[in-house]
Amino acid sequence: MLDLTQLETARSQSETDKKLLKWASIFKAETLEELEQLANGEEVFENMVVTMKQLSEDEKIRMQCEAREDYERCLITEYNAGKQDGIELERKNTEKERLNTEKERQRADAATKKAAELEDEVKKLRAMLAK
Repeated sequence: MLDLTQLETARSQSETDKKLLKWASIFKAETLEELEQLANGEEVFENMVVTMKQLSEDEKIRMQCEAREDYERCLITEYNAGKQDGIELERKNTEKERLNTEKERQRADAATKKAAELEDEVKKLRAMLAK
């Protein structure tokens, strides 16, 4: 069994398998730079580092795509929220206009009725004067 926390102890022991120690060091590496140093001169490890870089770049591209999709989703959500707000505002404005139009129609009807009453009154007064 290989304990990655005991690598320093394993390095100091002469009977430790150097290839196994190198693999353990690679598993413990935290950066691509560490991997490159460990792979120096060994084709298998260098190929592994190249593959790791490619996978890392693929992951970056995937994350960029996800970030772009999230941004577009947020824009669409904001657009739809704004659209709904606009629709609701227009609905309220239309209702206000309808009420104002109704009030104006009622005023116009009242004015027309008053004008008709006044016209009738004028006719009556003219008829009285004509007698």
